[in-house]
Amino acid sequence: QSEMKANESEDRSAQFLLKPQKPIQPYICSTLGDFEEERDFLASYIFPQLNELCNSRGTYFKAVDLRWSGLEAQVPSLSNLFRQHFCLQSQHLKLCLDYVNSCFPFFICLLGQTYGDFLRNYSPVMFSKATDLSSLSRVEQNLYVAAKNGYPWVLEYPTCSLMELEVIQAAFLNESQFQYFYFRRGTMPLKTWDEEKEEMLSSGCPTDDEERLKIGMLKAKIISKGLPVRLYRDLHELGELILKDWLVVIEKLCPATVMTENTDFKHNFERFYHEEFTEKCKEVFVISKESSRIFEILERFALKDMESDFNSPAAGSSLDSVLRINPLPAYKSILLLSGERGCGKSTLLANWVNYFKTKYPNMVLIPHFVGSTCESSDIMSVIHYFITELQYKHYGTQLETDILNEDANILAFSLLVDVFIASINVKPCILVLDGIEELAGIYGISGEKVKDISWLPGSLSPHCKLIVSTVSSSLSYKSLCARPDVRTVELVSAVDKEAQLHIFREYLSFTSRDPFRQSRYSLRKKTNLSPLKLTILANEYQECRIYRNEFQCLKEYLGVASIQELWALILKRWV
Repeated sequence: QSEMKANESEDRSAQFLLKPQKPIQPYICSTLGDFEEERDFLASYIFPQLNELCNSRGTYFKAVDLRWSGLEAQVPSLSNLFRQHFCLQSQHLKLCLDYVNSCFPFFICLLGQTYGDFLRNYSPVMFSKATDLSSLSRVEQNLYVAAKNGYPWVLEYPTCSLMELEVIQAAFLNESQFQYFYFRRGTMPLKTWDEEKEEMLSSGCPTDDEERLKIGMLKAKIISKGLPVRLYRDLHELGELILKDWLVVIEKLCPATVMTENTDFKHNFERFYHEEFTEKCKEVFVISKESSRIFEILERFALKDMESDFNSPAAGSSLDSVLRINPLPAYKSILLLSGERGCGKSTLLANWVNYFKTKYPNMVLIPHFVGSTCESSDIMSVIHYFITELQYKHYGTQLETDILNEDANILAFSLLVDVFIASINVKPCILVLDGIEELAGIYGISGEKVKDISWLPGSLSPHCKLIVSTVSSSLSYKSLCARPDVRTVELVSAVDKEAQLHIFREYLSFTSRDPFRQSRYSLRKKTNLSPLKLTILANEYQECRIYRNEFQCLKEYLGVASIQELWALILKRWV
């Protein structure tokens, strides 16, 4: 019997063993205009091999190579194109550091004999005297823009090249075991940082040799820190070194797994995308009074028997009044969370799912976020997803039926709904379906039928609690409100004042003692700021502040009444 249990456990783990991994995306760093041949060779022959292996492990390999050298070749003559070119050139360093961060912990650095542009003469007061960016050199512009937008530390290294600042951000301000440095072999032997400093002080080299010394010093600092350094003579040797190093990285992060014929890899990827969506929503979630209120409502709904809860003395409490419940003698198995677009329904539900799973790990909770994947809006794919997840949660196996493999049609859809209803009757479960107004019909199943939820039976099993969200003005909202088994709760769009400022800060990349000393009053005067509006405002605030008075810009954006008008102003700035 113990052997049978062991085999059963092994079968269950094998069914869903291949879990998609996060992608491996190293940032490629080198001096501008150099290593073009190496970059082309790696992109054409080496990186595709690494990507092919990653694909077999449930992920992908994609090196981030910005290729800025093309911008150096020609400056546009038309005034508007020149302005765009100028803006992009001055943001070069800031954008590179952004990508270094987004690619972390992966980093590939190619170094040769060139050091790149740097300031030979630096004065701490040069920025304070500048009236506009056009009066600064290109390197000064890049230092200024980066310092103003999240990287003030660059001013501590004003005589470093832009390339060395990327290395500092990746390897000296952060620690990672997935950073590799490839030095093109020259005629001079490599030296440590102490040896380079001693030579520099004793030689008294003229300015023409300053670049040679600086690249030597950078290499010495990399070696002295103990970072992995490889030497190569030609493209073939570089390719072999990178292939060897990054195959080890792939094996460590994405080890080979047992492959089984019956594993539904497509479904595994679908589940992984929904998990990634919930993780992404955690990054910028701000707890407020409103979110705490909704969390409490959702938890009570998911845990308690609705009929006994309704008949309890607390039925007339303020919480029940918030739910806007019509007193009916039947349990309510569907909770409808509504609100206007941009009020934060998806982010709130994603974070509640994480919270609930952590607090109640043994309860079956299956979330599905419409629009988070390519097929997540197709109604048959949605139902198929819930059925497959329930089958696995209850029995540790996947559903095998010809219904799911046939071409979709009305008959197959009807049978699929029957299987879904049978699945939710087996054991207690909680299903979360976010964004039902975005559901789409397929092969003869009208979008209207899908959105009005008429395909669901008049009442669900007491075993199943269904939490859905939609826009208040949608057909889905009106149809669900007409059902007697639905409880409704509205997510208030405007968040409290402190939460507004917190959301605003979360999306800003730069740090300041109080960047809101002038904008705080403007934000607090506005009572209709949804999380979506605040997100847009924060991103625009940090972009436009480079070339405009940020507070005047914010005041202009706060003056609009709708998201559409706000986007119109932003598009106007872009063009």
